[in-house]
Amino acid sequence: MFRSMLVLAATSVLLAAPAFAQDRFEVSGFYGWTFVDGSGFRPPPSAGASYARADARDSTSYGFTVGAISDMGLGLEFLWDRQATTLDVTGTGPTRSGRLNIDNYHLNVVYEFGPRENPAHLFVLGGFGATRYGEVVLPAGIAPGSTRFSWAFGGGVKAYPSRRVGFKAMLRFVPTYIDRLETGLRCDLTPDCWANSGAANSIQIEFSGGVIVRF
Repeated sequence: MFRSMLVLAATSVLLAAPAFAQDRFEVSGFYGWTFVDGSGFRPPPSAGASYARADARDSTSYGFTVGAISDMGLGLEFLWDRQATTLDVTGTGPTRSGRLNIDNYHLNVVYEFGPRENPAHLFVLGGFGATRYGEVVLPAGIAPGSTRFSWAFGGGVKAYPSRRVGFKAMLRFVPTYIDRLETGLRCDLTPDCWANSGAANSIQIEFSGGVIVRF
């Protein structure tokens, strides 16, 4: 499903591009650090131990954007980014950990402040899409992956030392709602133990910097 969303969002940007100035079509890559606040779940006791939380660690992240900006500073972009992190399942027993990829697929509206000819612009963005929690392999089982609706907002600054190449610094907030009937961080702690969701929210806060190429 998320592959189809990726194709649809990228196609939307490409179809919208003719409405924008051709030399403001932009591609960027970025790298940064993401703080993630995940909610815990409350599975039943397992082998005499009670596991009450599943939390992703803060870690590095990276991604790219593809979009177009009009002469008025209004733009549309597709954003993908990945946080490669570790999921820690904690409780009264030994901590169980496994690698977790969190992928965001968002369609954003961007607005740049100031005249087009300025060498630097402040910008804001807002958008929506999907967050994909990948499968996690734990010592006693597998936590299956899940995709949830998410939205994003943020901003930063872009600087263009030349007509075609620029740099940007960005701060993004990505809240994800995980409903109470089925969590995106489900977990098999033992072959006969299936975790149910207790709480229902996850927030990523990303600081990043990157390179922009204009066409």
